[in-house]
Amino acid sequence: MANSNNSAIHPFDTLQSYQTRCLKIARNHPVQSQTNTEWSGLGYELGNHKIVTPLNEVSEYLNIPNFTRIPRVKNWLTGISNVRGRLVPILDLNGFLGFEQKTTSSKKRLLVVENSELVCGFSVNSIFGLQTFSADSFHSGAPTDHEKLRPFISGYFEKNNQIWFVLNLKQVLEHDYFFDVAI
Repeated sequence: MANSNNSAIHPFDTLQSYQTRCLKIARNHPVQSQTNTEWSGLGYELGNHKIVTPLNEVSEYLNIPNFTRIPRVKNWLTGISNVRGRLVPILDLNGFLGFEQKTTSSKKRLLVVENSELVCGFSVNSIFGLQTFSADSFHSGAPTDHEKLRPFISGYFEKNNQIWFVLNLKQVLEHDYFFDVAI
């Protein structure tokens, strides 16, 4: 049985007391005056260039699946494959952009990219995984003399004395040269 001499403290009063004490303590903490925003993307290699693509442009990446070659197409259209129940054309991004092949097939990976109308797999040299950059280190423009790469570059980041180009793979899907596959 409860003692009638003790006045019952209402739970709301207890919470209000906690809030008052927390706000009093919070005033003594330094305020973080500047937030450093970060940008993340999937890093990989094309030719001798370090490339990063925004995470929201790549559905998944995986080992190069078995594929069927397609006759009478340019050599950068590697073939077509069944990826999770969908027929996906596999495009060699190095060949498409005119880079020399230098990687063994065991290191190559497939980046699956989709827009509202099309799904495509881009094979790339080895993947470096998630790359994070300070948003302040972004520079617009494309400081490269590689003509086929330049239209798809939105800018670049500098990190550890290396330039990482930001490549827009969805722009590749919409480019006229992408649909010119017949020989």
